[in-house]
Amino acid sequence: MAHVLTIPFYGFKLKYASGGNIFTPMMHHELVFSDTNISQMASYFGKAFQTKVIDKGEYNAIINQFVEGEFFHGEVEVPFKASKDRISYPDFELDFKYFFKKTDKGIWAVVPVLGVEVFSEIPEEIEKTIIEAIRLEFIRKKRLNNVQSIVETIWYESVELLQAETNLNFHTLSELNKLHETQAKEILPVVAQSLEVNRRTLFGMESEFDQLVRALKGQFSKNVLLVGRSGVGKTTMVWELAKQRKSLHISAEVWETTASTMIKELTTDVGWQENLAYLCKDLTKRGDILYVRNLMELFEVGQYEGNEVSMAEYLRPYLVKGAITLISECSEEELAKIDLKSPNYSSFFNVIRIEEPKNDLEKIILEKVNNIAKSSRLRIEDGKRDDSIK
Repeated sequence: MAHVLTIPFYGFKLKYASGGNIFTPMMHHELVFSDTNISQMASYFGKAFQTKVIDKGEYNAIINQFVEGEFFHGEVEVPFKASKDRISYPDFELDFKYFFKKTDKGIWAVVPVLGVEVFSEIPEEIEKTIIEAIRLEFIRKKRLNNVQSIVETIWYESVELLQAETNLNFHTLSELNKLHETQAKEILPVVAQSLEVNRRTLFGMESEFDQLVRALKGQFSKNVLLVGRSGVGKTTMVWELAKQRKSLHISAEVWETTASTMIKELTTDVGWQENLAYLCKDLTKRGDILYVRNLMELFEVGQYEGNEVSMAEYLRPYLVKGAITLISECSEEELAKIDLKSPNYSSFFNVIRIEEPKNDLEKIILEKVNNIAKSSRLRIEDGKRDDSIK
């Protein structure tokens, strides 16, 4: 049974000189709330922290959030020398309010307006440390290069420290496992759409379609890469697979998505990797097929500062082991770029090259037209040319 822990929650109320207030949590200065109060902010933060951290079993993170004890406040005056050109700004001073608490090892303080935190082992030097930290913040954000950036620091008439409480549920190991399984089950329908195709979409290309079916029924790698120019019928072939899968004795359901949708839905505050792992786990458990519209796009999403691994590279071990079944597509030019970016990546797929049909074009066109007419409840009659009309 989950254990409920109630912890104190601290936040700052910053009042504008022109009227109005904003609120920010003490431990997360990057978050800003308006039109709220401390209780609502504590509730919102508690729910977010529960979902993003505690429900993932990261219990150690609570140490950084648990703050208790008496807080005091003070104010420092920070002098700034005039600009070198003596024109941009003259000598000036700014006053900043700070809040601090005493610990066994020293003094911890925060300047709410700037979101600056400092620590000093020597209590008598706390103000000196705060002034140095404020100067560094001004340098780092280049505030002295822009008067507007300086004004932003003195918009507030007053700063008030408020306190509320928030509840967190700490789960047992078995509860965490069940919770993770539930989260994983919910990811696939969010990331992809189940393909439900009721009418025939593929005309011609029977040989290529048979290759696709054989690959999916094979004993080894079932991943398929459809290669061909845009508009040749790669997507249509997958749609036809979704329509015929039951008659072909393929129990796996086909889910369609794009790289842009995946990065959008899988990305959280801590990145996308963990949710992508949940997605792969879900696909493995279900035995379903994931159809990603363009393989090249998977190499172009997922990279950010501090992480050079794209979504495509992250999927590599799952493809090598055959843990998931992936269908994707690309052009010949894109395939060449993929081989340059990641040698041997295409070897994880059954590559099927698709070209426009060259034979029986008239028959294919007539079949398609008749199929469209049938679905629209129209009847097409054969017409004969009247040579008497000139």
